[in-house]
Amino acid sequence: MSYDELERIKGMCSQTSENQDYYTMRKSERAELQGLSNNRVSKWSNTIHAQREKKEYERIKKLEDDEIERRRIDAEEEAYQQELRQGQLDKANKMFHDNQDMVKALHSKMLMCDVAAEQEQ
Repeated sequence: MSYDELERIKGMCSQTSENQDYYTMRKSERAELQGLSNNRVSKWSNTIHAQREKKEYERIKKLEDDEIERRRIDAEEEAYQQELRQGQLDKANKMFHDNQDMVKALHSKMLMCDVAAEQEQ
């Protein structure tokens, strides 16, 4: 194989490579321009995509706000129920304490003292 034939083959290979390089360069240039275009479009608020995103954001925000409100109401209800339970416990303890014989005797003696003091006046 002579040097001229080798150069001719290299030239033919490089031509196909140049075509491929051109297509690759053109493809990358288009992708870059499309990226720039998408960056510009992403900042616009009047596109269908932007309106969908805004609607979805507002829906999620509403759901989060509703969840926060439900949790607040649940916490208030829990505090109210705890207060009721504590009131019932206090009432039961007082009734238990008042039903003891020593306490009954004390109350009756106090009542007798009050009656005696009233009669003296």
